Amino acid sequence: MLTLTPREWARVFEKIRTEYVSRGSTISIYDSMKQDLRFTPRHHQHWVKGSDGVGRFESMICLDFYDDAVQSYFLLKYMNRD
Repeated sequence: MLTLTPREWARVFEKIRTEYVSRGSTISIYDSMKQDLRFTPRHHQHWVKGSDGVGRFESMICLDFYDDAVQSYFLLKYMNRD
């Protein structure tokens, strides 16, 4: 599993969207993530308590990969920091 911030996920999703734009809709792109790229994204919120004692929800995206090789490929292809 890989955890991304919403900003990181937006950047990665844009790369995937431009690569799979011929598939059409966002739903088709999510299907491509499952079938071709072999991972499933999950949007998650968790409760974070600040130093001042006030809590808030923080968003994150969890990517569940089918195996380690797929995760390594994803990191090399989409998460490079050029």
